[in-house]
Amino acid sequence: MTLRIIRAWIQVPLLLGALAGNKLNAQSEPHHRTPLSYEVNLGGVTPAGTTKSGPYSSSVLIGGGVSLPLGKWVSLDFASMDFGFGTTNQTQTIQASDGTSRTTRNYQMMFTSGPRFNVPLGSKIALGLGGGYGAIFQNEYVPLRVINVAGNTVIQSVDCTSCSRGSYQGPYMQARLFGRSDKYVGFGVTAKYYIVKDSGHSQSSYFYQPPQRWLSVGVTFTFGI
Repeated sequence: MTLRIIRAWIQVPLLLGALAGNKLNAQSEPHHRTPLSYEVNLGGVTPAGTTKSGPYSSSVLIGGGVSLPLGKWVSLDFASMDFGFGTTNQTQTIQASDGTSRTTRNYQMMFTSGPRFNVPLGSKIALGLGGGYGAIFQNEYVPLRVINVAGNTVIQSVDCTSCSRGSYQGPYMQARLFGRSDKYVGFGVTAKYYIVKDSGHSQSSYFYQPPQRWLSVGVTFTFGI
């Protein structure tokens, strides 16, 4: 009887220790409500190749995206959108119906989607290499004007029929050097290279635009929710 009691007293603290250890491990493991990794991009974009000789210029870059980690070292970047401002140098002065003149501005949106393979360079550092489908949309527009009329705020917009718009599609390549605490959370530098062609007009069209190449470089913050 005495031997059984001693064994019982020995097993109780061992059991409690095992439960405490499992609870500690569960708390230390990151938990996310969705299987997605979200990213924020800040940097710059510049024309590359023969595009540098055209009416284009460099710009700051702001954007973000969503990726799906398929494993520790593989991710599907299925939606990423970055924006550059004033990249096409396409501006003009137009006359509004109220007799005032407006100067147009322009921006471009860069969309990418494709797989990324993360080559480990250490326990917390990886080199991401990927690519896939890329698209660039360039738009010229008239900024809104906010005025006050008899104490009321009025937002004026102008329909610009002469503003230029272009859409380009093609492949892109990506390289990302980053450190991370898990497959969702990390920080690093991302470079993307676009090789796109005019998708809004046929090659025989008078309005067909030559292919474009763009390079974007920026810091990328990734996080899970």
